[in-house]
Amino acid sequence: MFELTGYSELEELHYGTKSIVYRARSAAENGPVIVKIPTAEYPSPAELAGLRHEYQLLTRHTVAESVRALRLEEWGGSLALIREDSGGQALNELLRSGPLSPADTIRVGLCMSRSLASMFQARLIHKDIKPANIIWNAAGETARITDFSISSELSREQSYLSSPEKLEGTLGYIRPEQSGRMNRNVDYSTDYYSLGATLYE
Repeated sequence: MFELTGYSELEELHYGTKSIVYRARSAAENGPVIVKIPTAEYPSPAELAGLRHEYQLLTRHTVAESVRALRLEEWGGSLALIREDSGGQALNELLRSGPLSPADTIRVGLCMSRSLASMFQARLIHKDIKPANIIWNAAGETARITDFSISSELSREQSYLSSPEKLEGTLGYIRPEQSGRMNRNVDYSTDYYSLGATLYE
């Protein structure tokens, strides 16, 4: 069982091949937070680097409609990324019981469009826009994007990334250029393509 000093009332939200995500109560915030840790008991340097990368991106840039990173904590021989808890539930979980209403789908689209526009201004490409990475809060009518672990930051001179040598993102939502099987560059439009696939679903 996961234990981290200063956190209680753990609720597992997601168990993936690379990471586990919990909702927990933080003594420091005196309220709920989201805790992300590597799935592996002994994570590789690359897995730990992914958490550091995500934390650094989120603290260096302000992205509209995104889940804010609070801190990165040492946890045994591993790391735990602590993020704000904006309430709500991942879209992929909600879609298991049926589609969102047309009105809520439009609200999600508007929130995510603002987030992608903000990323464009910050010269970031998320590269993994999908229902599992969008948190919908029906009560507040807000949608927030999460999981920047494979996101890329472009230099002022770049407007695109070279085609990756390996697949990044989730196959059902990525633009063909992102598969690494085409001799084309990955640019900002890949996130808009993925958002379109998400809204279609």
